[in-house]
Amino acid sequence: MYAPEEIVEIAIKNGANKTKKTLIAKCLLGFIGGAMISLGYLAYIRVSAPIPSNFSGLGTLLGSAIFPIGLIVILLAGGELITGNMMAVTIAFYDHRISYQKLVGNWVLITITNMIGANFCCLLFWLLCWTDAY
Repeated sequence: MYAPEEIVEIAIKNGANKTKKTLIAKCLLGFIGGAMISLGYLAYIRVSAPIPSNFSGLGTLLGSAIFPIGLIVILLAGGELITGNMMAVTIAFYDHRISYQKLVGNWVLITITNMIGANFCCLLFWLLCWTDAY
C-alpha cells in the first residue's frame, strides 16, 4: 500500500514519462485509446438499446456494467486517453518536470488521436453495415 505522497510522486513520474514517448508511440496509443473507448460505448448502446422503455433503469444498469470493458482494454493495451493525461501530465507540469509546451502539445495530440480512433470505429461499423444509421 502506498502513502498519498508516494501516489502523487508516481503520478508525477508517469505524467512526465507520457511526454517523453516518441510521436509515433503517442499517436498509436492515442488512437488505441479512442478506438477502445468507442467500442466500450458501442457495447453500452448494444446492451441498453433493446431494453423496453418501462425497464429503462435496467438498460442503464446493464450498459453501465458493460462500458468499463473499454477502459479495462485501454489499461491492458496501454492506450492513452485524454482524461488520464489531463491529470497525470498536468501534475507533472505543476511539479516543474515538463514545460508548458509539452503539456499543451500532449493534450492536443492525444485529443486529436483519441477522436481519430473513435471516428475510425464509427466509420468501420458504418462501412460494415453493423448499424442502422444511413
